[in-house]
Amino acid sequence: MRKIIFLATAVLAAFGARAANATIIDPSTLQIGAGVNSTCNGSGSGCPVYGKDVNAVTSGEFDIYQNSNGAGALSNPVLAILAVPNNPTNALGLNALTSAELYTASGNSVVSISLPNESYGIKTDSTGLVGEMSPTSTTSNPDIYGFLHLNGTDNSNNWTNLTGADSSVLGITATNFSIYAFALQTSDFSANDSLDVTMSGVPLGTFIVGYGEVPKNNGDIQVYDTPFTQSGLVTGTPGDKFTNGATNFPLCTFENVPEPPSLALLGFGLLGLGVVRWRFQK
Repeated sequence: MRKIIFLATAVLAAFGARAANATIIDPSTLQIGAGVNSTCNGSGSGCPVYGKDVNAVTSGEFDIYQNSNGAGALSNPVLAILAVPNNPTNALGLNALTSAELYTASGNSVVSISLPNESYGIKTDSTGLVGEMSPTSTTSNPDIYGFLHLNGTDNSNNWTNLTGADSSVLGITATNFSIYAFALQTSDFSANDSLDVTMSGVPLGTFIVGYGEVPKNNGDIQVYDTPFTQSGLVTGTPGDKFTNGATNFPLCTFENVPEPPSLALLGFGLLGLGVVRWRFQK
């Protein structure tokens, strides 16, 4: 596996200070989908809307799927990063992400959401805003991770790809992207797990990517990020028509999966019906 030597100055991460000469190992993928209870979830590779790239996400929910088999738990926190087109028209509030749950093979648990507080060196204002990304004289094709100074990451979430997808799918002409970062506080996000996040007030045309790290015993750092092909794009309500003529979520279903207490009640109800039927037959 190719290794990229990280020679920048030390950066404070959630697990402590990263050594100045730490080795960054090639990124592993965090896939974005339309929520764990959707057939367009990250574990099912989502539902692409821009050719074979970018997965459709509703305005109310998305999930981050960790698809690296055998991978250890990511450091706390995992970042949810949003690129919102055309600020200040489409600015987010503090409570853009309203709740989060971690789904594992053994069950699910509530995850708290906060500002990054300089995790991985990322500084935000009180709403989670890092800054505005647009081409400059020195960076003609900026990308989300590069804008956040996250080294050794995928650079395909760049200006050309983001503006191209927004224009083709939703008819949005982006003049800038406001980059927001939120911390999902969990240290148990491992291989084949999902983080399901609900959101409110997130505009159409917003891109969503994830970020995390796993420190190795030898001082190396395994980076987890989202390539453009597996990023999420907020496209609105299922059944809506896109600018390019396609239908939003044409093959996607959304289910409300009963919580464990509801399943228990359902089981007792079925058992009761069975007893009544047995007695009637007697």
